[in-house]
Amino acid sequence: MAALNHGKTDLHEVMPARRLAMTEKLVWMLLKGAGLLSGEMPIIGSDDSTELEAEKEREKLVKIMSRPF
Repeated sequence: MAALNHGKTDLHEVMPARRLAMTEKLVWMLLKGAGLLSGEMPIIGSDDSTELEAEKEREKLVKIMSRPF
């Protein structure tokens, strides 16, 4: 029983450090994935649906115009 209690104590002492390490890794991955670790602001598109639709149409036209005959 003493060994079991010792193991439980060790577990309770180690787990916060492990959770912190996992949290740090997760935050690092999220920031990297969001492009926030490059020192540059990530490119975020417009939140105006009309503007987004117009951009989509422009991209279609550019694609059509760049096709070889």
